[in-house]
Amino acid sequence: MATTKTTKKATKPTTSLVSPADIEQMKSQQHDLVVKAEQFNLTKPTEETEAYAVLGQLKSRITLVEKRRKDITQPLNTSLRQINALFKSLSEPLAEADRILRSKIGMFRRKQEAEAAKRQAVLEQKAAEAEAEAAKLAARKRQTAATIEKTEALVERRDELEQKAEAVTAKVGDAHVSKRWTFRIEDESKVPADYLVVDTIKIRQAVRDGERDIPGVRIYQEESVRVY
Repeated sequence: MATTKTTKKATKPTTSLVSPADIEQMKSQQHDLVVKAEQFNLTKPTEETEAYAVLGQLKSRITLVEKRRKDITQPLNTSLRQINALFKSLSEPLAEADRILRSKIGMFRRKQEAEAAKRQAVLEQKAAEAEAEAAKLAARKRQTAATIEKTEALVERRDELEQKAEAVTAKVGDAHVSKRWTFRIEDESKVPADYLVVDTIKIRQAVRDGERDIPGVRIYQEESVRVY
């Protein structure tokens, strides 16, 4: 069964705005009164009574114009208040939702910044610890180098004493010739790694000064998070 679709027409406002014809009519009706008041010449007591009569007509006309204005504006003002209230009921929940979401975003950003600051503090602490450890290691290596040098001196001294005790000597006149084992570095590049000590302090300083290619050393950038 076919159904008939009816279209509901929008209800037009019952209040009609004043038309240009109405304006012209009101201007025409009050024109003579306005001219009469402007050109009124009060020269004797009897004309004062007529002046009051003109004032009464002006007041009546003003009252009529004001009533006509209110007849038009009051419904409009009522509709405007209703429209404002309607859209306020729509906009207020949106504004509140906007405020809530902005607050959540702010809380999230502050949390992220706090966590980033903690991570940065940990990285800086680790860097400081690594720097201190490197300094200690360098000090130990320097101490080790000094110890090695001292040990070498003691070994040389021992060798001298042993060679005096078990020397292969050959008398040449009044002189005695003895032999002992010692060394002199002729080509450091051929010395086995077991006998070398890496100077990390010198390497670190070279990297800071811009060196980017040291054989046997991987030079890289380490990321760190800074919060401003």
